[in-house]
Amino acid sequence: APTCVSADGNINVTGGNITLNVKANSAKGFKSDLNTNISGGTITGTLTGSSVVVNYDPSHCSFIKCDGNYTQNGGTINATHSGVGGKGISVDGIATFNSGNVTITTTGSYTASSGTDTYSPICISVDGNLYLLGGTFNVKSTGAGGKCIKSDQQIVMGTVDGISPDITTPSVSSSN
Repeated sequence: APTCVSADGNINVTGGNITLNVKANSAKGFKSDLNTNISGGTITGTLTGSSVVVNYDPSHCSFIKCDGNYTQNGGTINATHSGVGGKGISVDGIATFNSGNVTITTTGSYTASSGTDTYSPICISVDGNLYLLGGTFNVKSTGAGGKCIKSDQQIVMGTVDGISPDITTPSVSSSN
């Protein structure tokens, strides 16, 4: 799948202004095979594309796809995905948000041709534990089954140095 920035190892962003724009099925903005660490800078972009399913194995269009663990200690992420079944930040391991600003909008939905598997748009999707300890989140997901924040394990909302996360989910709705 087309990818703007791909690493067989880690991705570390400590500053700068990065703009990612991709139009393709299963596309990725950032794709790390290990860990992704954001501690500064601004990452902005738009993805347009659909999830692709081969033998019931989905490959989603994702702004940030991390096969390991994700940590955010600052920085700003502004992502928009239009298409079906897209993800803003998708993490296979553990995701920890200590600080920073995250704005993600996803749209659309997807149902496999057999009608048995459904894939929905998700702003932040984590297979492991999700720690929302600080930062500002403005997330919106529309379409059938759209989700703003999802974890397959536990979600922990707490504080870092007395700073709690600020989470806004404006007008979450479904087209069905």
